[in-house]
Amino acid sequence: MRKFLRLLAAALAFSGVTGTASAQVVTFEGMDPAFLGHGDALVQGAFEVGMDAGFAGAQPSDLVGAVLNGADTSSCFSVVCPGNNPTNYLATLNDAIPFFYRTDGGDFNLTQFDASFIAVQGVGVLDTSLAIVIYGINNGGILMQETVFLPGPLSGDYSFSTYALSAAFASTAFDEVDFLAYACTTPTTCTRGLNQAQYGLDNVTFAAPVPEPSTWALLCLGLIGIAVIRRRATAKA
Repeated sequence: MRKFLRLLAAALAFSGVTGTASAQVVTFEGMDPAFLGHGDALVQGAFEVGMDAGFAGAQPSDLVGAVLNGADTSSCFSVVCPGNNPTNYLATLNDAIPFFYRTDGGDFNLTQFDASFIAVQGVGVLDTSLAIVIYGINNGGILMQETVFLPGPLSGDYSFSTYALSAAFASTAFDEVDFLAYACTTPTTCTRGLNQAQYGLDNVTFAAPVPEPSTWALLCLGLIGIAVIRRRATAKA
């Protein structure tokens, strides 16, 4: 009995320890550079990213994005691409909406991503170029949203930066996340529908949800209970 109580205390102590979830990063590496139309999807590892034009009546021929090779400057067409990423990345174009989900339908956490504004040539860009609203969805409903603002050009150039989600967002499990971008046309107005909400997206980092401490405690107590039952059965035999 005393041994069981010691095991019980250990289990309760363990339940207060936060676990560490392994991360998977969607890098778009290994994909051939290609244009993407409405309804196209990309798969890397356990994750899939769908591309939606974001308006009713969209057709598969509507351009919504591209996988670009950052080392190939000729891949940018009528736009000003970021210059500090020599790897593949996803270019989201024409106000399109990329959305991520697991191919097995499971839940996940979104922790951070790299992003840079992609400007339309000849269009002036403000110090704050873009607002990206990330929607966390589960069971068809929006659980949480968070907004990230991208800067305008620095000495005429655009660069990728890493954007970490808040602790509250990063610790919430979703089965889909959607990225809706709004091009900032005045210091107080960011809008969709002008085909100027464009940006590069890379190194999208996901993690498996960490079980709640109470879940760990129940699991440990269950295992301890099984061990005690087996010990008693062995003793009787």
